[in-house]
Order: sequence, then structure tokens, then C-alpha cells
Amino acid sequence: MAQSIFGDMEQLSDLDSEALKQKLLDIGEEDAARQLAADASDFGSGGDLDDFSIGGGLSNWLLYPFLSVSNVIGHFNGPGPLTGAANAKDPFKAGAKVSLLLDRLYVHRYPGWGKHEILFEATMAGASDEAAHIAKSLSVSKGIASVAGWPLFQQLVVPSNGLHFAFQSINLSSSFDKSVLKVLSAKEFKQGLAVLESAGPAIGQVSKMMRSLVEWSANQSSNSIVQQFDLGFDQRPIGSPGARLAPGTFVVVQLPTTEADLFRFEDWIWEPNSATIRHATTEKQLEANYFCVSLAEL
Repeated sequence: MAQSIFGDMEQLSDLDSEALKQKLLDIGEEDAARQLAADASDFGSGGDLDDFSIGGGLSNWLLYPFLSVSNVIGHFNGPGPLTGAANAKDPFKAGAKVSLLLDRLYVHRYPGWGKHEILFEATMAGASDEAAHIAKSLSVSKGIASVAGWPLFQQLVVPSNGLHFAFQSINLSSSFDKSVLKVLSAKEFKQGLAVLESAGPAIGQVSKMMRSLVEWSANQSSNSIVQQFDLGFDQRPIGSPGARLAPGTFVVVQLPTTEADLFRFEDWIWEPNSATIRHATTEKQLEANYFCVSLAEL
């Protein structure tokens, strides 16, 4: 069985019930742990703990995103309606040079209160077993979409079989972890891995250092992985499963599993003046954890 691109790192919602309850206590989410225990008791007759929604009241808000969640991926390329990533138009041709940018990380519900210190990692899987890793540090308040146009990978040459990326966000708690973030704020890392391209083997060394920092942080009891997502981008016909390797912005939204199949990106628009995703009819802002990454041709 192939190992996950995330190794043995698991997001909160993938933990079994006992491990999740202990983790919630470790990260200071006592109310969520109590709610989880209460729901487990209520559903003891054979109900489904996965049956909850973001808009279902305080107890459900406490449990999101700790219980059963899925990611859905959409796309837009300019103001106006979103669409599913499988419907992105005008994919890049093989041989094109592109950059991958982090454009938004929106916090709806992360562990703790107030401002969140977040470690965001992007991974690009290669043809070999080696993968390239880059990590960014962010300081984000609830309801605030942070960052715009931060380079992750630059000067990528699109291969004929597409590209495979993976992303994860880690909520940090300890002061030592926050000092690690200062390292990742250095100028060399802010410019993405391509800055070190001329150094040859240095890319691999920096990439391994990034992954080591991420793994160490993820394994601390007071920290937690909130969102993980990996997907291949390719040039298959419109409507094929997955995401088309096309220009524009890809939105990865974390939803309760029971809502993921009902979510329609066509009901939402990108509003550039406020830099938010809003419902096309009600104009209500999208309230879920999500991040945006963009692909741009050089």
C-alpha cells in the first residue's frame, strides 16, 4: 500500500474517537471534547456521529472541523461565478512555465480563540520518490482571509502527465513553535523554492528541512493539523474527476461530509473588491475553512 504524501501526519477529523477526545483536551478544546462525548452517548443506539452541519447550531460549530469533514475544490479566473475545478477552462500545455501562489487562507473555525498562528505546507510530488516541500507562517484571525500572492513553487515546467500537489495547515500553540515561524519568515523562504534553483542540491536540503520542521510541529501535543488535501492537476477533458491544470485560482473548502455532495460552486461568486467568496443570491460570505492557491503562467 502506497504511503500517504502526508506520511503519518493526520488531520483532526481523521483521528479515531478516543484519540480525538484526547487531542481536543491537549489543545484546550474542552467544550468540544465534552460535546463529542455527549453526542457519542446520544448516538449510542446506532446513530451516525457524522450527521452534523456548520449551520446546525452551537454544538455543531464546536465540533467543526474536528469530526467528519471533506474537501471540495472549485475554480475561478477573475470576478464572478465559481465553478468546479473539473470545469476549469484553457488548461496549460505541456512545457509551459507556471508558478503556484498562496492567495488566501480563511479561518472559520480553528482550535482556540483570537489570532491563530498557522503553519501552511505545500508539497509537490515528483516523478521519483522525492517530493519538494515549502512552508509558510501565517498569523490569522477568525473570519479574516490572510495573504495574497505568496509564491510557493516558481518556474515549474508543466509535464505531459500533469502536476500533483498536497497542502496542509497546522494550528500552533507553543511559544517554541512560534519562534520556528520566524525562521520561515526569512526572505529566502518568502520567495519560494525557485530562489534556490541555481544552488542545485540546496533545493533538496531546504525541502527536507521544511518537512522536518512541519513533522516536528505536527507531532507536538498542543498543535493540530486542521486541513489536509492532495490532488493531481492534469489536462483531461472538462468534467473529468479531479482538477484541470488551468490558469486561475483553486479554492479548497472544508465542509462536513454530509454537506460536501450538496455544495455547488456555481452558487458562489468571487467578489474582488472585498476579496471574499459570497453567495450569488444572498451575498452571504462563505463561512467555512478554506484556502486559495493560484496557477499563473510566466
